[in-house]
Amino acid sequence: MLQTDEIILKILLNAKNEENQLLKHFKISYPSKQVVQESNSIFVGAVDSESNIEGFDFSSFTDLVEILIVTKNRNYTEALKIIKTVSKEITRLIYENNDLFDNKPIIRNITPEYNRDFVLTRGHLRIQVKSKPESLVPSEEDYYLCNLLLEKIEEK
Repeated sequence: MLQTDEIILKILLNAKNEENQLLKHFKISYPSKQVVQESNSIFVGAVDSESNIEGFDFSSFTDLVEILIVTKNRNYTEALKIIKTVSKEITRLIYENNDLFDNKPIIRNITPEYNRDFVLTRGHLRIQVKSKPESLVPSEEDYYLCNLLLEKIEEK
């Protein structure tokens, strides 16, 4: 439940740190407003987490995660090739990581995105994964960290 994005981000960062031939060319992080069009970036973000069982049995969820692939290449055929190839590599890395998922992820869609000048600049990869919550009760560490973050916001 809302943890699959963390797992996928770790998979991609680990691959990049191990000198993955494609991912080494990308900045990889959670979504950021500081998206720079002149950089190759991969952003991983949670979209949805839905209980698979109606009622109060929260033992199984379907998580939807979006991975945004941004390329600085503005040539359509080259940008499309980059987005398709990186999407395949991300999919391969996720599928090969059997330790983190009970079920194989499902690729919901891969969607190109064009800027206002109709130039292909991004690709969206949506992945669906069945997950189980670590816990429905926040840990003491979670409470502490959340309070620190909220106090930091209030200080501004």
